Amino acid sequence: MASTTYPRGFTPVERAPDKLKPKHPTNPPALSVEELLATIPETAVVKAAREYLEPKLPKNVWNHSQRAYLYGVAIAKVQFPDWTYDPESFYLACLFHDLGAIPESIKATKLSFEFYGAFLARSWLLPDAEKASQDEKDIADSVTETVARHTNFIDGRCSTHVQLIQLGTLFDNIGAQASWVAAETVDQVVAKYPRLEWTCGFHDAMKMEVEAKPWSHTTFFNEAEVWDQVLENKIAAPIEEREAKST
Repeated sequence: MASTTYPRGFTPVERAPDKLKPKHPTNPPALSVEELLATIPETAVVKAAREYLEPKLPKNVWNHSQRAYLYGVAIAKVQFPDWTYDPESFYLACLFHDLGAIPESIKATKLSFEFYGAFLARSWLLPDAEKASQDEKDIADSVTETVARHTNFIDGRCSTHVQLIQLGTLFDNIGAQASWVAAETVDQVVAKYPRLEWTCGFHDAMKMEVEAKPWSHTTFFNEAEVWDQVLENKIAAPIEEREAKST
């Protein structure tokens, strides 16, 4: 029986990390930041997305988006080498994933930031869907799904890209699955893309979202005690302390 081929990172995987089977649950081999950066394809859409988003995103959000990609790819390469993912659409999803969480976006809509960000991403990627190729539609679908579900921590399955962005962002935001990325890799990633007090930046952005939209998906974080996990991120704390001393 022929196996199903899924485009652009849509291969389904278990959503809950505790159901995954990492190859190196402790003491993972280190990957250099140069090796991880080399996976980013320099396609026309990637270049255009960077030119569009870098001026719009605050520097700490931009750096977080880069780290989310680099950590996600590091986890894929080291822990799940058999997974199939698409660097182009995954990188685009990481670039767009917090566009809905910047102050301008929070004030612009009543939608939860993940859904608004997904809407913005799809609108930018598919300005004229009728004229788009199937591959362009697949890229837009993959990015939209990944952005919309990057905080969707439920049972069941998700696409590979949704899992990777959750692993990458949670590693960066709360130190989740802390042993899945080598400390040497983390040091190189933050040297390239410093945290810039991201712990407080992320906390404050989510607080703004909840205050502006008390019905939003982010209210789930209060129930899950994620706020405390953000502020007690044991990976981030010494890095941000080191950065503060160097400025």
